[in-house]
Amino acid sequence: MKRTPSKLKRLESQKRTKSDEVLRLDIEGKIQAAEQRRKLHEQNLLQKREQRKQREEQTLNALIEISKSHSDKTKSFLEKRMESNKENREAHLKALRDKLHAKNKSKVLKETTPLCPLLDTAVVS
Repeated sequence: MKRTPSKLKRLESQKRTKSDEVLRLDIEGKIQAAEQRRKLHEQNLLQKREQRKQREEQTLNALIEISKSHSDKTKSFLEKRMESNKENREAHLKALRDKLHAKNKSKVLKETTPLCPLLDTAVVS
């Protein structure tokens, strides 16, 4: 048995009114649930981002501390080395001065000693 289009339209409109209300409530519930999931997901992302930022800051602080420690050690080592080099250089210069002074002293003694050992006076030519 075939229904006429007018009866069919009337039946469909009755179904729609009842089912439209149910569908609307169902859709609103789904929209609210989706909104809650979206908010929860957003909060999780923000928490993860904050945790990552804290880890990065901790890592950066640790690297800065390590770098500072290494820099201090290197600076201390270089200062000791420079002091040691300075002392060695001063000792070497002092030894050279003493040697030069001794050489000059012996040269002066040779000039003041008589050329002829039998004579107490220097031989003048």
